[in-house]
Amino acid sequence: MTSKSLAINHPFDEHELEHQYVLGELKVMRDELLPHGGHWSESVAEYYYSFLSEWVIQHISEDDMQMKAYPYDFIPPDMPE
Repeated sequence: MTSKSLAINHPFDEHELEHQYVLGELKVMRDELLPHGGHWSESVAEYYYSFLSEWVIQHISEDDMQMKAYPYDFIPPDMPE
């Protein structure tokens, strides 16, 4: 956790859990691809495409954008420049 994340009071424990969840899903996807020579059926490909698209859009637009509340050059008051 960075000093910036602490300064803006962002729930990074929850944020990290979301990242761990999607990494777990990516591992499942990989494990399902390996026995099939790297090929999925169309329905499985559509499922994972939808899952990842929705997760990325939701995560960036809602979760990550909360961190944008402060300018990128924001320095917490108790941090030296």
